[in-house]
Amino acid sequence: MDRGIYNEDHEIFRAAFRRYLDREVAPHLEQWEADRETPRSAWKGLGEQGYLCPWLPEKYGGYISGRKTGNSARWEYPRCGIGSCRPLRF
Repeated sequence: MDRGIYNEDHEIFRAAFRRYLDREVAPHLEQWEADRETPRSAWKGLGEQGYLCPWLPEKYGGYISGRKTGNSARWEYPRCGIGSCRPLRF
């Protein structure tokens, strides 16, 4: 899908992030919600894959082109059930 300001790198990032959420996050959301906590291992996994704060400059662990990458990732959260009514909890 052509989103105008996004390039192929953004689409690759978004597709990989979608697969990660589907595999590592979505199956556990109900339990995490019941526990009212997201386990440290989930945050660690997101960080190891480069999915935490992708809008930061690369020298600080961010990914390709800053805010555009973060925005493209944000579209995937509600698709797997994470949103303002069901955030990942710290």
